[in-house]
This record gives sequence, C-alpha cells and structure tokens, in this order.
Amino acid sequence: MFSGLTDSEARIIAESMREVNHPADTLLFEENTEGSSLYIINSGEIEILKRIIEGKSKIVAVLKSGDFFGEMSLIDNSPRSAGARVAKDSIIYELRKEDFENILNNNRDLALKVMRGIVSTLCQRLRSTTDQIKDKVMWGFTFKK
Repeated sequence: MFSGLTDSEARIIAESMREVNHPADTLLFEENTEGSSLYIINSGEIEILKRIIEGKSKIVAVLKSGDFFGEMSLIDNSPRSAGARVAKDSIIYELRKEDFENILNNNRDLALKVMRGIVSTLCQRLRSTTDQIKDKVMWGFTFKK
C-alpha cells in the first residue's frame, strides 16, 4: 500500500500513526460495528472473522507482519464487513480516519498514492474472494460436452 511513497511521504504517514501493543485473544473489532481506522501489522498475527450464524464466526484470513486491514473504514462510512482478533501478541500501527482525512486535505498527491494502494489491494481481495466463491459453486457440478 505504501510501496510507491518517497521517504518524506512515508514519514508523513508514520507520524500520523500510533503504535499499539495487543495481547493474544484481544478482539480488535466486531463485524457490523462502526469502523474508523486502518491497521498495519508490525509483528504478530491477526485473524479476520466472518459471522456465519449467530454467535459463531469463521476465520477467513490470517494476516501477518506487513499486512494491513480495516482499510475500507478510511473510504466509506459503512459498518465493518468482518471482525478482527489478535491470534498472537501483536504490535499494530493504527491510522485513524480523521488523521487520514487530514493527510488527504493537506497533501493530495500523497493521499492519491495511498488510495491507489488501497484500491489495488481491495481489487486483489475481491478477485480472490470471487475465485473462492466460483470454486465452491462449481464443486460437484459436471459439464456435458
């Protein structure tokens, strides 16, 4: 997401983030709650959870150092599409929506680069999800020639 940034641009982002330590089994946020931050994993492991039935969730992804999540909350005002739980003690960098909007208003070139990175990642994740759905739907079907 930040790969195209110059050192000075990366510094602007870094200065806007806060570092937070989370022990294992900490619930960072639940599905369908208001989102207001993007998270970048410095160390540790985060599980992304999707509710399948009331009271039951399924782990849909395990994220590690260098991965980020919660990016949609910087773009829209919709509730979280999934939950996130700390699987292993983690150090996470948090970028709050208001800080991102501050960057957007004060440095449009930097904000555009970051938004392109976010959109690129969202596209990759959507393609992966689409492939997974296709595989599940196609499983068990046979085609006649």
